[in-house]
Amino acid sequence: LCKSVNECLANGDLKGALAACDKYPSTLANSLRFIFEHVKAGREAVSQTAGDMAARDIRTHLARIYPLSVIASLAPLIGLLGTVVGMIEAFGLVALYGDEGGASILSDSISKALITTAAGLIIAAPAIALYFIIKNRIMRMASLVEVKVEEVITKLYLDNKGEKNETEL
Repeated sequence: LCKSVNECLANGDLKGALAACDKYPSTLANSLRFIFEHVKAGREAVSQTAGDMAARDIRTHLARIYPLSVIASLAPLIGLLGTVVGMIEAFGLVALYGDEGGASILSDSISKALITTAAGLIIAAPAIALYFIIKNRIMRMASLVEVKVEEVITKLYLDNKGEKNETEL
């Protein structure tokens, strides 16, 4: 998308740039499409709206991975709850059988109780790792979109000397 848009802008072909946006649909393409369609609206308005569009799209992507964060947070708590319930059961057996059951009854109940903690951690660790890996990718892409949108706006509205280029549009 970036290569196609840059080539079209170098040739002054806004229609070609729009076609490139249609060919490669993405957050960046949506923002660039808006810029090209509303190029006569002025730099400030176009820049603000394109940035807002990209930000909304990024928030949508972040919302999609939010359940991973919830799973990573709740899994250890549910595991801990299972451990507490298991320990209550273990001490209930000790209270019921007293010294007759010995350590075997207590250790069997405790080992079953700890299984829930292990299960919670087994679920939480990969979920939180995956959440942060995906979130990092989304944030890197958001930064790239921001940079590319600003580059296009600069190419459209300013010439090489930094002077306004709006009269040519």
